[in-house]
Amino acid sequence: MNTVLACLLVFCCFLFVLQTQAAESLPDPQPADVAPRCETGEFFAYPNTKGAIYNPEYQERREYFTITFKESFSSIPWVSVSFSKLDIDRSENVRTNIVTTNVYQAGFRVYVNQWSGAIVHEAKVSWIACNI
Repeated sequence: MNTVLACLLVFCCFLFVLQTQAAESLPDPQPADVAPRCETGEFFAYPNTKGAIYNPEYQERREYFTITFKESFSSIPWVSVSFSKLDIDRSENVRTNIVTTNVYQAGFRVYVNQWSGAIVHEAKVSWIACNI
């Protein structure tokens, strides 16, 4: 019986040491000197005719926008964009999208696209950027 208890005690000590070493080797999810930060904003994409690219063959209209953050992030942030208002003519199908491109520490680019005769009267875009 004493041998079994001694083996059990050695095994428990081994597990404790193994667990402690594993916990010490895990990297921190985010450096301690970088506080999580998010920034949000919004803009009207339509009606904004200056800078619009129109392709009559596909009845496509594309507008590019450059967003600059109030303060640059320490690393490239995660960015999400969405329509917060979309006024579309009911005589045509809804064919519009929004795409984020060129995300960098100081800002990003986004384009709003409509095609195949879709008529967008007004579109408002909301965005959020976080360094998570």
